[in-house]
Amino acid sequence: MSVAAGTMFKWLDLLEREFDRSFVTIDLLLGNFKFRKFFKVFGNFDVGNSGEIDAEQSDITNEGRDKLGVISSCFRIVTNEHQFRMRSRAIQN
Repeated sequence: MSVAAGTMFKWLDLLEREFDRSFVTIDLLLGNFKFRKFFKVFGNFDVGNSGEIDAEQSDITNEGRDKLGVISSCFRIVTNEHQFRMRSRAIQN
């Protein structure tokens, strides 16, 4: 394997690590959004206006998680293709 291929694999590992961190952060934010609404209803602090879990907000959370799944799948396809091409180049050299 050439030095350039090794650098590309290291770059890909860093990219995957950052993607995973961002993905988990967004997923946690979506979960916390639902979690906060739950505690506004059942918790021991001020519930604000109505305190009810809004179906639209629940839909937004679920749709956001669905979109994260699509983004994750696309990212995986792109990284697999990149790895395949880098390995092919490394074998040719």
